[in-house]
Amino acid sequence: SSPMVALCLRIFALAASSVFYSQAFSLPDVSSLRPRFPDTLRLRGGVSSQDVDAAPLFEHVVLGGGNAAGYFLKHTESSSGVCVISDEDCLPYERPALTKGYLLGKLKSPQEGGFICNDMEIYKSKNITFLQQRRALQVDFNKRCVMVRHMNSKEHELVRFRKLVIAMGCSPRKFHVTGSHLDNIVYVKNVHDIDRIRSHAMPGKNVVVVGGGYIGMEVSACLAILGSKVTWMVREDRLLPRRFSPEMSKFFEELWEQKGVSLMKDSKVVDVRGERSVESVIDNHGNNIDCDLVVVGIGSQPNTEIFEGTGLQLDPTSKHIVVDSKLQTNLENVFAVGDIIKFPQRQGDDLTVQEHVTHARSSGKFLATKISDPDDNTLYSYSPLFYSRVDPWNLSWQMRGAAVGKQTIIGTVARGNFSVLWTEEGRIRGGFHCRYGQDEDERDAFEVLTRLVEENLTREQVERVIACRSIFEADDALKHV
Repeated sequence: SSPMVALCLRIFALAASSVFYSQAFSLPDVSSLRPRFPDTLRLRGGVSSQDVDAAPLFEHVVLGGGNAAGYFLKHTESSSGVCVISDEDCLPYERPALTKGYLLGKLKSPQEGGFICNDMEIYKSKNITFLQQRRALQVDFNKRCVMVRHMNSKEHELVRFRKLVIAMGCSPRKFHVTGSHLDNIVYVKNVHDIDRIRSHAMPGKNVVVVGGGYIGMEVSACLAILGSKVTWMVREDRLLPRRFSPEMSKFFEELWEQKGVSLMKDSKVVDVRGERSVESVIDNHGNNIDCDLVVVGIGSQPNTEIFEGTGLQLDPTSKHIVVDSKLQTNLENVFAVGDIIKFPQRQGDDLTVQEHVTHARSSGKFLATKISDPDDNTLYSYSPLFYSRVDPWNLSWQMRGAAVGKQTIIGTVARGNFSVLWTEEGRIRGGFHCRYGQDEDERDAFEVLTRLVEENLTREQVERVIACRSIFEADDALKHV
C-alpha cells in the first residue's frame, strides 16, 4: 500500500473520532479523507499491516443497528469510543411498531424521531459514532478489523476494534417461484419496506399477504383496517398450530374473516404472474388471486454469511452464531446478541433460537452490563415472550413461557377474553392471555403471566391457579397465600 493511502487512513481516523454520523446532524464533507479501495479488495492478503494500523480504532464496534444494538447502546457504560456500523439510514428503532402503529400511519418515521430506541442525547453523551448506510463486507478476527462498504458510493473503509458486538439480526426468507422477481413483492424488514406497503394500502387495492405468523397476522389486519381488499394465504391448516390450540386458532381465524380478511388455509404460492409488476398469484390448489401487491412473511434467516470460514462458530444447520450463557462466542472479545444467536436459555439447557424483540432487548442490555463489569458472574437467562395487538380492533394477546404439557383454558375463547395455562410435572410452563374488546380486568397480563410462569409455585398452588376463573383471580389468590 502506498504512503498516501496510509496518510489518508490516519486522517480518516482523526475525523472518525469526532464525527457523529446521523441524519440529525449535517455531515461534513470528509469523503476525500476516506480511503478508496477497489471492489475486489479483501482483508486477508489484500490490505497491508500498515493499512490496518492506520485505520480508526474503537473500544467497541457494533455490527448492526436494530433493536439489540439499540439496547446495548442504551445500557453501555463505555465512554471510550463505540462505533456502530449499520445499513439503516436512521437511529436504532423499535421494530415491532413497523407492522402496528407505523403501518397504520399513527407514528412518525424513525428518520423523524419516531419510535427510536434512544434519544439523541444518549448517543452524544456516550461518544458513540454511527457509520450509517454501510454494510460489513468482511471481518478479520486475527487483525481485529472490519471492512465496510458504503451502500451508495460503494467506497470501502476499514475500522479496527478491541471488542466486537455482532447484532446483525436476520433477513426475511425469500420464496423462489416463477415470477418472484416482479415488482411490488415486499418482504418486511425495515421502515422502507413498510413505506412501500403503505403506498398501496388504500381502498380498492388488492393485496395478498403470504405467511401465517405474527407478521402475516398484523399486516393483514392493518391493511384491512386501511381499506385494502386482503387475501391472507396460510400454508398450515390452521393459524399458529405450534402455539395455538385448535379452539384458539378458530377464534382468530373467525375474527379476521369477520373484519374482512379472506383467509386461505393450506395454501401456498406456486406462481406469480404479471408483466413488470405482480398482477396475480396462483396457489397450490390452482386458485388465481388478483393482486396489486404481495407482502411476504415466511420466516427469516440469520445474516451470518460473512462469518463462514472465519473461525467464528456457527450452528451447522441454522447458521446462527453459537454463544454461551455470557453471550460470548468461541472467539475472545467477540460477542453476539439478538436474533442472530443460538444460546442456552438457562445454564445447562440445550441451545435455542428466539427471534423476538424481547430477547433482542434483554440480550443487548445484558451484554452491555456484562462488558461493563467483567467480574459480574450473572448468566443470561431468558423466558420466551410473544405478544401482538391490533389497537383499532381493541385486541391484544401475550404469551410467556412454552406451550408444552397439559393445556387448561380459563374463560371463554369464543368471547375473546380468555387465558391458557400449560402445566407439566406440577409446574406452569407457559401462559397465554387474550383480551378482545372490554376485558373484565385491566391489569397488565404480561406481569401476571410472568409471575405465574417464573415463580416456583408448589403443586397445590398450581392446582389452585388452574381452578380460578381468570389469571387475575389466580394472581390475587396467590398474594393471600
